[in-house]
Amino acid sequence: MAIGAGIGASLGIGVETAYGTYATPTRWTEFDKESLALEAKDVDGQGIAAGRIVEAGSQRVRTTRQAKGAVDTSVFQTGMGMWLSALMGSTAVPVQQATSTAYLQTHVLGNPNGISRTIQMGIPDLEGVVHPYTFLGCKITDGKLTCGVDELVKASFTIDAMDVNETETFVTPAFVTPNPEFHFAEGVVLMGAYGSEVAVAGIRKAEIDLKWTLEEQRFYFGGAGVKEEPVVNGWAAISGTLDTDLLDKTKTVDLYAANTPTSLLLTFTGPVISGSYNYEMTVHIPQIWFTGKPPEVGGPGVVQPAMSFVGRSDETNNPMTITYQSTDTTL
Repeated sequence: MAIGAGIGASLGIGVETAYGTYATPTRWTEFDKESLALEAKDVDGQGIAAGRIVEAGSQRVRTTRQAKGAVDTSVFQTGMGMWLSALMGSTAVPVQQATSTAYLQTHVLGNPNGISRTIQMGIPDLEGVVHPYTFLGCKITDGKLTCGVDELVKASFTIDAMDVNETETFVTPAFVTPNPEFHFAEGVVLMGAYGSEVAVAGIRKAEIDLKWTLEEQRFYFGGAGVKEEPVVNGWAAISGTLDTDLLDKTKTVDLYAANTPTSLLLTFTGPVISGSYNYEMTVHIPQIWFTGKPPEVGGPGVVQPAMSFVGRSDETNNPMTITYQSTDTTL
């Protein structure tokens, strides 16, 4: 029996071979909170019948169903590949580094069509009975990575799912332990010409957001009320914010004033895996344009511009790449 509260919950994830086809979870993510839930459309008949002043229950039908929600988690040193692949819309094969036990995943911005996940929530009731809620056809429509002073690296994934059921067998979690998170002290922000970025001083917090524009409401006759896989129908939006102290304005506010782009590289380097290879995650956006305001004095304290930005294609390099080095031999 599990603990009869949220602390006894689990989240497993598996790679689907086809959209909406159940995949047995093979990794379990320690999460902060989640809000995945069924969204159904129920329709009542509105026929007028003398003597009836309330809609008839026999005429209430469920016409469509899907699921939506979000998962908030830390970014761990292992086990994040399935999430990053689904976010970036591409597949990555971990590549062994020399003869070490380190494996590098390179997730480039691609096309999310054909990339979906099964997510199984194990939710305990008060008596400790775990109820499996299995979400099929999960696609990440929005993903945020954030980290600031005295913080762990956090990820928030917005999920669109084809359906959810309680019929799949609960898969007993198998967590990787120990599995530390990346954190502020391991991070560096670099900016400059692509491939020649240098560390920038005065950055207190970084947030990077990738949002997909998808046609999510693909309900058709013959589909029994569940939808087909969402497809891209607009631009992928890369954005973010750097919370700064006004220390080196040439790297931020001056670029905004001159409407000049720069390359952004955010790195987190953890402990050594083997030899010269560390646990590591990098986010590389070859071209960002600052959209934030010029510095403002809001009082007697340190001037702290919050520099928002958008990512654009430089028409040479992939618009966004996430690398992830760990001991994972598979996603």
